[in-house]
Amino acid sequence: MSVDLPPNLAIKIYLTYRTQLDNYQVLGIPELWRYARRGLQINVLQAEQYIESEVSPNRFTWKSARTSQKKHSGRP
Repeated sequence: MSVDLPPNLAIKIYLTYRTQLDNYQVLGIPELWRYARRGLQINVLQAEQYIESEVSPNRFTWKSARTSQKKHSGRP
């Protein structure tokens, strides 16, 4: 019997509503990028819960909106 593994990364762009993190957590997707009006949010699955991260822990180099806003606003 063959088993399909979850993808390493899911990217969701919100136009009208936000999908709950639980939907991806159940699938075991280790990294979820969500884009909404405030910008990119990176969530990483740790101990079966998603936590927000400023950068991708994988080889991806995109930074979250929170990190970008700090750079442009001059705040640390």
